Amino acid sequence: MVIINQQRLSDDSFSAEAIQLAEIRSQADGDAAVALLDDYDRRLLFSAVNAHAKKEGISISKIAEDIGVGRTYLYSLLESDQIELDRLIRLQDYLGIEILLDSTVESYLNHLKTFLSKKNRGISWQEKCIQQKVPKYYLLEFLLPSLKQEINTWDHIYKISEGYGKKSFGGPLTYDNILFRKLIEYCENNIKGGFWDEYEDSFSSNLKVDYFNIPIDPKLGFWEDIQENTEETIIYYYDSLCSDLDKQLKKKEINKSDHKKIVDSYREEEKKIEELHENFFDELYKQSEQLELWASDIKEYCSKNNRILIREPEYPIDIEKVANNLEESTIPLKEKKAKSK
Repeated sequence: MVIINQQRLSDDSFSAEAIQLAEIRSQADGDAAVALLDDYDRRLLFSAVNAHAKKEGISISKIAEDIGVGRTYLYSLLESDQIELDRLIRLQDYLGIEILLDSTVESYLNHLKTFLSKKNRGISWQEKCIQQKVPKYYLLEFLLPSLKQEINTWDHIYKISEGYGKKSFGGPLTYDNILFRKLIEYCENNIKGGFWDEYEDSFSSNLKVDYFNIPIDPKLGFWEDIQENTEETIIYYYDSLCSDLDKQLKKKEINKSDHKKIVDSYREEEKKIEELHENFFDELYKQSEQLELWASDIKEYCSKNNRILIREPEYPIDIEKVANNLEESTIPLKEKKAKSK
């Protein structure tokens, strides 16, 4: 059972008061998890419903219809001691309120992760990925924007898809999406820190290359798209710089000698960036080939020995460990008997 007690800030002084806050409880008999409500939470829900009805000029019955319940059932929800999390999500989203603190949600998610993925207790996603070095300036100026562009494209495609808004989790692209997001966050948290100009100046002044290790999974989908997008970004970036110089020359803001000198330096820098870009993806695809070999070994072993994996390996390090410990990572496969007619 998971019960999370927190403190709520008082409305008048914002001082922490030790009063009960909405909790999450996972039911002991296997029922869906619920949020436990106190008087404050119920007042908030009632107030939010009334405020929304007044603001939008609609009835309570219309609100109930919008969230997929009857008017009587809506009132019973607002007066209840607990609400199933899925129902609470719908209410919060519709009314624009939040009952659960982030820390409460985080605690519950950690609880789920611990018990649904026992093999990975205490092991972070970074430790289960391959550490690959990447030039800092190349990462910040070109690769990271391409990663973000890919994520934004996925978000747009998902929002116009038939599955948008449906409570379905998992699927073939879930892992890729999550890991790319984690990678972006990791890069921003660990390399930015106010030193962007420093990396740019250091590279542009003498083409000195500083490296940074990032945790990646080479088998993620869309690496080829990201590679292509990054190449286009590099070309566009330096063509724009040179185009600006051409305009300055035309306006006689710089002379021909300075123009040629600066353009040559930009093109030299571009050539170096393209080399770093090629090297990064060459190494990434080599790692991907190794993962494919390990995956092939696992599949072949299971097929020849009529065994099945105890747990499907997902991260690169997991795949490597399974490939090197095939017997203990599998169990004999027992086929399900066909039902007699």
